[in-house]
Amino acid sequence: MSPKSILPNSTTNKLQGSQPDFGPNVVIISPETQEFTAIKERSISLLTLDLGQFSKDRLAFLFYPGEYSVDIPVGFYTSVLGLGQSPEEVQIRGEVSSSGVLKGGNSTCNFWRSLENLRVEPRDKTYMKWAVSQAAPLRRIHVKGDLRLVDFGATPWASGGYISNSKIDGRVLALNQQQWLSKNSEFGSWKGAQWNMAFMGVSGSPEEGYWSKESPHSVMDNVPISVEKPLLNVDDQGWNIYIPPVERETSSYKWELDHPQGRRIPLDDFYIAHGQDTSDTLNEALQSGKNLLLTPAVYNLDKPLHVTRAGTILYGMGFATLAVHSGNSALRVDNVPGVRIAGLMVDAGEDISPCLVEIGKSPCQEDFSSDPVVLHDLVIRVGNGSMAKAETALLIHANDVIGDHLWLWAADHDGGNFPISWDTNPCKNGVIVNGDRVSLYGLFCEHFQEFQTLWKGEQGRVYMYQSELPYRADREEWNSSKETRGYASYKVAPEVKDHYAWALGIYMVFGDLCTRAIEAPQSPKVEIHHAMTISIKSGTIGHVVNQAGDSTQVKRTAYLEHYPQRR
Repeated sequence: MSPKSILPNSTTNKLQGSQPDFGPNVVIISPETQEFTAIKERSISLLTLDLGQFSKDRLAFLFYPGEYSVDIPVGFYTSVLGLGQSPEEVQIRGEVSSSGVLKGGNSTCNFWRSLENLRVEPRDKTYMKWAVSQAAPLRRIHVKGDLRLVDFGATPWASGGYISNSKIDGRVLALNQQQWLSKNSEFGSWKGAQWNMAFMGVSGSPEEGYWSKESPHSVMDNVPISVEKPLLNVDDQGWNIYIPPVERETSSYKWELDHPQGRRIPLDDFYIAHGQDTSDTLNEALQSGKNLLLTPAVYNLDKPLHVTRAGTILYGMGFATLAVHSGNSALRVDNVPGVRIAGLMVDAGEDISPCLVEIGKSPCQEDFSSDPVVLHDLVIRVGNGSMAKAETALLIHANDVIGDHLWLWAADHDGGNFPISWDTNPCKNGVIVNGDRVSLYGLFCEHFQEFQTLWKGEQGRVYMYQSELPYRADREEWNSSKETRGYASYKVAPEVKDHYAWALGIYMVFGDLCTRAIEAPQSPKVEIHHAMTISIKSGTIGHVVNQAGDSTQVKRTAYLEHYPQRR
């Protein structure tokens, strides 16, 4: 199949003529130029564990509308994005793939990569392989065949993952995937599971059966509040970023960009940032009324980016990274509505930061339900192959915040370059929520030293939660009280009266005893639905929620259908 453009040549030429300066880490490919060798040349160092996992390289491939015959290996810190109005406008025939980087096809370290707004027709095979773990989202993807979520080999494990607003014509082969959130999508069918598979508004999802390890599926017919990620695209008017609206009770995929409540923001309204930008230059742009488009790079910050204007957009490409250097926050957002933060990574630094990302100021009295702050594909790390310290990764004071795929990670390994220990990358909490009516979809929160998640606001909602307790959870002082060994991963504060959490998986890898995985007050409107625990290598989790649910020991799972338990 020879590449061809879907847009008229005159339009394609016009768009190329007005191409923004995205810098050296963005490769823009058109059907006419066919710069396919650039993909392998630029990707090679990011495809291997040793070179790629804690690299400072960042990379994005952008495809103009058209048809392509090309293989795209997707490695660390790499994003592949179609620029069309729908996935059907960028049609790729070939192997768009992520393969396991550990021995035996193991993909449990396949992090930090993404695909968005493409149609993929696998060449010579019936499946697209996307063997990934955390922070590897698929959005607006149409696969003309099967989608395989693990690699081949003796140990084809994976610990993903997230897919939204997508269509898979064939089967989704989860096989040994440990957990996954699928929302607003359509599948031919779904096969396989390990511990915690969640489906929201998905046609073709399996039957619900979470209380059984043979069928650990949680299924909702609709997504209560749906806000899709902003989309960089081109049309006959030029380059813009489309901001989807807030919608309620949605299901299946929706690719149209003409929703009356959606809006297009021309790139002229954005400050296009590059790696040499500083806290001062970025804040000057924000204060002047500009939005930020952060191209693939590591941005070294000695002061936080400060968002004060309602409706501000911070859009990251290729895992653009805000790296803290002076014990400061990376990002602070005032009590203003409509802010969208999408596709950013945040790294802690050597000096301890009280908080890395802070959304809103306390106390927040405002109601932002009609125009919430939304966080899409946000990754916050404490540990990136070097010393890193913080007290809290994410602090949410504002009301009505929506999280759409978050990974908060205190590093459990270092890639062999730096000795990770209890003291070299300490952080107490992954996320603390003080705001009311906060909803988080796909919250991945791991290895923090106290409560991974601490929820103090009312009417909180969490849909699909994945958490590993800290690896060094056998320390004598690791006790949350005199009566309680260890810290629960998920804690709802005693004063909370209304909270709902659905599809939670909490794991112990290395430890001795954690009294309970989840702590929640006894209140008629506090509910935990579908929660499970497992001990993977060593240690015991005494109960799932409070005193409910079985104890889990090595290689055993415990499932709790509902808390409080129903008779």
